[in-house]
Amino acid sequence: MSCRLNEEAPCDEGASYKNVFRTERCIFIDLSKDTDNPDSYREGLRILYFIAQLRVFVFIGACCACWAMAGTQANAAAMTITPADVTGFTFALAAGKKLQWEVEGLFSTGATGGFRFLAHNTSAPTTYNAEFTIVDITTPATFNTVQTTEAAFTNASAVATNYLLWAKGNIVANAATTFSFQFAQNNSTANNITMLAGLVMKLWQY
Repeated sequence: MSCRLNEEAPCDEGASYKNVFRTERCIFIDLSKDTDNPDSYREGLRILYFIAQLRVFVFIGACCACWAMAGTQANAAAMTITPADVTGFTFALAAGKKLQWEVEGLFSTGATGGFRFLAHNTSAPTTYNAEFTIVDITTPATFNTVQTTEAAFTNASAVATNYLLWAKGNIVANAATTFSFQFAQNNSTANNITMLAGLVMKLWQY
């Protein structure tokens, strides 16, 4: 289920504040709006205080969105090493806009095949930075990389287990682009790499 700030209605039917939005899973508080209106600003802070104990996503920023995978998604042998979008983990970005992103969650691999991850842009950005950290929780072992140009992060790890994934970065769009988080096997085998339910992507656009 995706959550987009611009698609949501005000938090309450009678609310007079346009900076507070909610969905089934997410609550957005945009303190960049109406900062010249003390009542609106204080209302945003008051609501943030009261929802702090709720089990929802809370974001504060100029524009933000979140995606949470409800089910698993497998990149099967038929797809082999060609990265494919995690379903729903895409975002359209206009020319000159800045985007900060984070992805975290779990994935699994078979005894062979490894993993391949890519923070992909359909048009080359002016600025690109990315960090990936992956932990094999069985061995244990840690794999990480830092990038300043777009490239797939790959490893032939041959442990059939669950892995922890943390990835983050930022881009400045040169031309209008679509950003997506992609995955695949590192090498072609009969084993799937599977993104597990609960994987989350968070975005902030500036």
